[in-house]
Amino acid sequence: MHVCIRTRYQLLSHMLPLYVRCYGSSSSALPSLPHVSQWIKFFDKSPRSRRHRICLANTTSATFLAKSFLEPVSTSDGKGRVVIEAYAGPGLLSRALLRWPSSTIRKLIILEEQPDYYAHLKNLESFDPRIKVFKLDGSHWDTYAELEHSQILDDVRTHDWKGKYDDYRDVSYNLNLLLSDEADIEFICHVPHSPLGDQFVTQLFRSIPEHSWLFKYGRMRMHFIMAQSLYSRISGTPPCKVSVVAEATCSSHPLAPYDAHFWPPPAPNMYKLPESRKPGQPMVAASFVPLVDQLIHPMMLDKWDYCLRRLFVTKASQLGKALPALGAGGSNLYPLLAGPDVPREERLNMETRIKDLTVSDWAKIVRVFHEWPFAPENLKLQTALFGRDRFRS
Repeated sequence: MHVCIRTRYQLLSHMLPLYVRCYGSSSSALPSLPHVSQWIKFFDKSPRSRRHRICLANTTSATFLAKSFLEPVSTSDGKGRVVIEAYAGPGLLSRALLRWPSSTIRKLIILEEQPDYYAHLKNLESFDPRIKVFKLDGSHWDTYAELEHSQILDDVRTHDWKGKYDDYRDVSYNLNLLLSDEADIEFICHVPHSPLGDQFVTQLFRSIPEHSWLFKYGRMRMHFIMAQSLYSRISGTPPCKVSVVAEATCSSHPLAPYDAHFWPPPAPNMYKLPESRKPGQPMVAASFVPLVDQLIHPMMLDKWDYCLRRLFVTKASQLGKALPALGAGGSNLYPLLAGPDVPREERLNMETRIKDLTVSDWAKIVRVFHEWPFAPENLKLQTALFGRDRFRS
C-alpha cells in the first residue's frame, strides 16, 4: 500500500497563551470551556484514565490545525464535507473546526465516550445544527456500524477511487486537483497514547487497500494528532513492519513544547509507564491521503502479512540469507528475484538487509512468493499485522 501524505504545517516554535475561547462568526455563540488551569476540576481526575488521553489545550494551536486539516477544497457537489472527530476530549479542536462555514463543513460528527468530556460536547448541539455528538468509542468498529444505522451518514456520497492521475506516487501533481477527487467525508482522530491507539491506527491503514471501513465512500483523508513515537513507526524511523505497510512521505513538525499545547500536564512520578508513553512526549499532527494505485491487492493482505513477519524476524540479515524463513525451500526464490532470467531493472540486490528493503522491493518479494507453487498454504499467524478480527469490538 502506498499512502501519500501532504501537510502544510509549520513548527509551533514559541509559547502560546493558554486561553480557551471561541472564535470566528460561525462559532461565536458556542459556550466557552473553562480556563485550562481549571480543567482538572471539571474533567476526569483519575490519573489512570487521563494518562492515555492527550488533549489539545491551546486555542491558537487548535485554530491552526483546523485550517491545516480542512483545506478550502470544495466537494464535487459544492457542498461542505462531513467530518468525523474521534476522541475529541473537551472539544477545543471541535470548536475550531466550526469556524469553517457550512460550505466547508456541513456536518461535524463527534465521538467521545468519557462522561465528563461528553457532557461538554453534547451541550454544543444546542448552538450549532451541524454538530451531532455520540457517546461512542472511536476505536470500536461497531461504532461506525451504529453511525450508519443512525442514518447520519446517508447523505455521504460514494466516490470512485479512479482519479485524474495514472500514478499518484508522483508527488508533483496539482494538490487541489488531487483533493477534488477525494471522498466528501474526512476523519480526525486524537490518537490515544497507548498500545491500543497504535493498533487502531495500524488497522486503519490496513483498511485502505480493501476499500473497507469509511474508505468505502472513497479516498478519505485521515488526520491524526499522535505521539512522535507512533509517527516515527509509521514513517519508518527505524524501518519496521508497520512502516513498510504505511510508507508515507510527509512534511510535519512536533507540536512543541508540550506544555504550551496539550493537557494533562506532565507528571512523570504519577504514571508507572514507559518513558515514551508518559504525558509530555512530543506530539505530531499529520494528514494521510490514500493513493489510487495500491501496491497491496486486497486478496494479498495475508501474503504481505506473512512475508513481512517472517523476514523482519531477521531484519539485520541479507535478503538472500533470509529467504528460507518463508518456508521449506525458500532459498529457491533466489533465482526468481535475482536470477539471469529476471530483467535487470527488476532484479533485487540479495545482499540488501531486510530492514533496508524498499516498499517496491517488498512488492516484488510478495509477488514472487504468491506465484511460488511450493508456498506454505497455512499463512495464519497467531497475532497477524492485518488480523481480520475486529479491534476492540
